[in-house]
Amino acid sequence: MRRYRNLSVILNMAQQTNRQRPSVHAVMFHSVAAAFLGGEGFSLVNDPGVVGMHGGSSALYRSSRGLSLCIIFAPYDGAAAWMTCGREWTPKRGTPFLSNAYSRLAGRFGLDVPLGYPIRGGEQPIVVVEKILADLQRSLPIVVAKVSWAGREFRQDC
Repeated sequence: MRRYRNLSVILNMAQQTNRQRPSVHAVMFHSVAAAFLGGEGFSLVNDPGVVGMHGGSSALYRSSRGLSLCIIFAPYDGAAAWMTCGREWTPKRGTPFLSNAYSRLAGRFGLDVPLGYPIRGGEQPIVVVEKILADLQRSLPIVVAKVSWAGREFRQDC
């Protein structure tokens, strides 16, 4: 019987609404980075306050030129944040994902951007948010200038 009580607690936690879960990372990122990303032609296209069952959240941006950028935070399971970019791919009835890791695309243009950003236990969310924003401020204008879209064909000017 004890096993079923524990299962009940787990199920109750899984059924919490998004408003009952903390959503600090992606919301904080958007509040800090929105002006910069807007200046680079990017608009937010998802709700960064939506939090996954394990505390993960994301902020997805799309530029008028078709380039998408997603900042993903997994403070508990992955203990890190990542940036993806590129074309959006959506499998049938699936969640969209992007075609490239931002660090790989930036690397093609000679820019050094980490693949991931560790989130240390007890660390304030602003610490990782500021690291990501600093890297984007340094690299995104160059990436945007060198990446072009022609219909569905991806081109990069090296």
